[in-house]
Amino acid sequence: MRNHYKPDEVDVAIDWSSLRTYPTDGNLWDVLFHQPYAITSSRRTNEKVHVETISYFPGDFTNLSGVTDYGGDIRPEILAEGRRLVKKFIRVKDSILEKAIEFVKMRMSGFRKILAVHIRRTDKVSESHLNFMLDYEDFRVLTEEHMKLFDYDGYFLCSDDQKLKAYMAKASGSLCMTYDSLLSSKQGFPVHFDTQLDGYRKAEDVLVEVLCMASCAGLLSTISNVANSVLFFGNEGLPANHFYFHNLARMSPSFLRYRTERRKRSLQPVYERTED
Repeated sequence: MRNHYKPDEVDVAIDWSSLRTYPTDGNLWDVLFHQPYAITSSRRTNEKVHVETISYFPGDFTNLSGVTDYGGDIRPEILAEGRRLVKKFIRVKDSILEKAIEFVKMRMSGFRKILAVHIRRTDKVSESHLNFMLDYEDFRVLTEEHMKLFDYDGYFLCSDDQKLKAYMAKASGSLCMTYDSLLSSKQGFPVHFDTQLDGYRKAEDVLVEVLCMASCAGLLSTISNVANSVLFFGNEGLPANHFYFHNLARMSPSFLRYRTERRKRSLQPVYERTED
């Protein structure tokens, strides 16, 4: 978008009619967002409109910071540019905003300070081994430890891993909130590649979750495009309160002690563990 938009000369339109992961019978962008040209121009000055499709994706996907192990944690310049582009070109449709606002009002307004938690798994193993260095209980322990440290009283959990989502919601009880997003019934299978699921609903659900996470006081995440999107859409204070699970796992003395004890117990003979 930044490469083709020229004020008073060329406007930009987005065509998401052929997204392989979100198959629809029309332009998905028009369901979720207003067209950039409707935001940046009255359309009376610019006669040219550059239509961007998925074929115009810039650069090598594996180099994106905050998205793959190779790209590393999101870099400050990428974060700043993403927030600038969202502010200038992106406007979410009212129908989507209303669903996000309703969820925040009904499920999140009873908490004083909420931590957004995003954990990307399933097929992400091909791009990030960091996202799989922790098990379900590790994620829960790190989340609740982080909450205590920064005085959060609830967390909003989003994940493409159905079992992890259910495990943490049950283990954390009233501390944890989740959105009823569409996920694949095949455990470990990525929702975006499940062609049996409605493309519009999948896209709408992830955008609603992004908007709800963006309204939170902080973000704890694995690396992914969704986590980056939360930072781009997020309120002014969110980026400063963003942490990655893989960094916390390495830096927290109490977590390292806890994990060492868990490993010791798992190596004990069965008769020793049952005597505790």
